[in-house]
Amino acid sequence: MSDLRRVSGWFHVSFLLVALMMAVMGSMPQVVNAQEGNVLLSAWTTNPAIIDGTMVSYVGEWDDANYYTITFYDDDTPAGTAELWLKNDADNLYMLWQGSYDDLLTVTYLYFDPENNGVLTPNGEDAKYASDTVSFSDGYWDGEDWSLDVPDGEQTTGLFDSTTFREVRIPLDSGDPHDMSVEPGDTIGVMFARVDGSWPEDAFYQDASTWGDMLIAGPPQDTVDTATGTGTATFQTNLGGIVDLTAIGEDDLPQDAQDSMPNANFPHGFFTFRIVGIPAGSTVTITITLPDPVTADTEYWKWGPEPSDLTDHWYQIPIDAIDGNTITITLTDNGLGDDVLTGTDEMIIDQGGPGKPNPEEKPTPVGGEVYQTDKLMLLTPHIATIVALATTAIIVKKRRH
Repeated sequence: MSDLRRVSGWFHVSFLLVALMMAVMGSMPQVVNAQEGNVLLSAWTTNPAIIDGTMVSYVGEWDDANYYTITFYDDDTPAGTAELWLKNDADNLYMLWQGSYDDLLTVTYLYFDPENNGVLTPNGEDAKYASDTVSFSDGYWDGEDWSLDVPDGEQTTGLFDSTTFREVRIPLDSGDPHDMSVEPGDTIGVMFARVDGSWPEDAFYQDASTWGDMLIAGPPQDTVDTATGTGTATFQTNLGGIVDLTAIGEDDLPQDAQDSMPNANFPHGFFTFRIVGIPAGSTVTITITLPDPVTADTEYWKWGPEPSDLTDHWYQIPIDAIDGNTITITLTDNGLGDDVLTGTDEMIIDQGGPGKPNPEEKPTPVGGEVYQTDKLMLLTPHIATIVALATTAIIVKKRRH
């Protein structure tokens, strides 16, 4: 099981037409949304789940996913739980639900707000319906209600260790304008619901403002061509994922940064990136591999605020280690190296780059410039005269005695 297991609290989400639901169905749907301030993390994977209805073991298929215990509510009363595993690669979101049949019931509804703005956008909000009787259903918000769409993705239901499980694969970007289009690094709104029996379409949730959050993690390593054309640079983190890695030149920096550049040379330019999917307040280690060997006098300069000075300015991030072409630095969420010093965004935003200090400039004396001279060359034409004068002085001194 993943070491990143985390048991989360959950709040009941209000919804419309509760009285109608009770009258039509005899019982209310059971819904769940993420607790405010607690983001579900879909872990990055290079091992896609196989949606085949068989699960001999978690090991090898789901042990690299993030794990949560989901509590469903019937009105304000807890009405069962389900286990949830989440992971994603560059193409798909993979979800594994597991619990007793009474927990999962017949239908699991998965709602997504890709823009995470709490507003349902026509043709943009996405819904998936997974059940034991229908292979997979797809829906989208048409501006007034949820409408059916051509299914994108797949799901299957099976038994494992005397419990029911449901595997689901959902494309991050299917190309269908009715489906969500997201990528690693995005935080999207989510809500999960389960229903015992059919669910009237007019009771589908029409308020995304209370939905929870899910962060789509990125890979722990990324590579980019430097802005100065020296080659490629690779960034690797020991925690979370790296997204939006971009190489920038000095001209791409904020004007204030350009006007106050440190006394250093930046042969590889600068880089911007985000570290996502980390617990709030985490300290992460970034290993940067550069195109050329790194010298011992290399410095890493960062533009932005720091805890001791909240204004944007240049400051140094200590380099922990230098080895060949690589340097290692340490960044802290809401701390040194992060542009966001408050809140629980669970990410680090950074821009900076490695540079070599320029030689110290000697002050120019008053009265003109200083030039280096070859003293021997200047004196050579006059050596005979100097020797003759010295000899004459010695003779005159002896005569006076």
